[in-house]
Amino acid sequence: EEPAKQLDFPKSNITCIIPYGAGGTMDQLSRALFESIPDGLLPKGVNFVVENIAGGGGLVGTEQALTRKADGYTIAGVNGDLIINHAIEATNIVIEEDFTPIVCLQDEPYCLIGPAEGDCSSLEGFIEKLKSGDNAVTVAITGLGSPGGLASVALSKGFGKQVKTVTYDSSSDCALAVVTGECDATFAPVTVVTGQIEAGTLKTIAVTTAEESDSLPGVPSIAQNYSECADMNLRSVCFLGALGDTDPEIVQWLSDTLNEAVASQSYADLTAPMMMTPKVWDMDGMSQYCKEAYEYYLALSIFTYMQAQKMVGKIMTDALGPGFWPKVLGLVMGVLSLALIVEGLFGKQAEGEKAPIAFGTEGFHRVLKLFAVLIVF
Repeated sequence: EEPAKQLDFPKSNITCIIPYGAGGTMDQLSRALFESIPDGLLPKGVNFVVENIAGGGGLVGTEQALTRKADGYTIAGVNGDLIINHAIEATNIVIEEDFTPIVCLQDEPYCLIGPAEGDCSSLEGFIEKLKSGDNAVTVAITGLGSPGGLASVALSKGFGKQVKTVTYDSSSDCALAVVTGECDATFAPVTVVTGQIEAGTLKTIAVTTAEESDSLPGVPSIAQNYSECADMNLRSVCFLGALGDTDPEIVQWLSDTLNEAVASQSYADLTAPMMMTPKVWDMDGMSQYCKEAYEYYLALSIFTYMQAQKMVGKIMTDALGPGFWPKVLGLVMGVLSLALIVEGLFGKQAEGEKAPIAFGTEGFHRVLKLFAVLIVF
């Protein structure tokens, strides 16, 4: 038997493009991961190097990554925000087609964050207030297409009550709005609000995953406790992916190497302060998740669009009154009929040409009666 061909990779540093600024969750997790790669797995002098390219909610860096050569020397961070952007048609990038997910940096629930005290300091209290009527609860979000925006839509869809949302520039601003009482709650990964939770100003009152999270024992799942939202499953997921056309053997080496780091005690220790549980996830499983998440987010975005259309109609009706449009129709028909009569009386016809209206006919009288009915209507 011929000996197995040894993979001649890597020979130089591997660049990891993080499409967000330094210091963010994805940036911190990727650096912790590379620091945790066990000795001996990388050739001497070879390292993973983080390159931060922020902008466009992660789209700028992701698009730049796709312009690089698919030789294994460029990988990129991708997350649930990219799936949402695809669902709302903000981008044509499809994670499982344009990339091959090779390692999971994070798979944690989004959390419903409320004040430490008050009506919305528990899931029961929040839902009770939500059920009391449209716009009874106010949720701070970073945009209608954000995870928090979609979670609010899921609540509206499930309970049949409109959730009032207020948009802020960042998750930190959303958390501050809950602390100050401007909003009743917000949705965010627990890593964003760890400081406020430890300070006793905010509280994690629920998770948005289908089941309770191992990272947050004792925090209830909305889906498990309320059948109205049984299909809710919003997760803060973050992968590193190889470019789609990368050699499969190189992709496998990257996945094996980085998953060794995920499984290490070093990575567990480095991520423990972020209240997350490392997860070794196979490539097929990550790709399947991306497909299922896209379908779920697409359904929510369609519901959001329908609600927006309904709201526009309601605003116009409420503002102008239910009799406004019939009056407009009557006025238009009256003006047209008047113009037609004037044309018939005073318009000049060429020799031999028939008048546009024969006023003495029964047909004309019927037309007048019809217009009279429309005007009254």
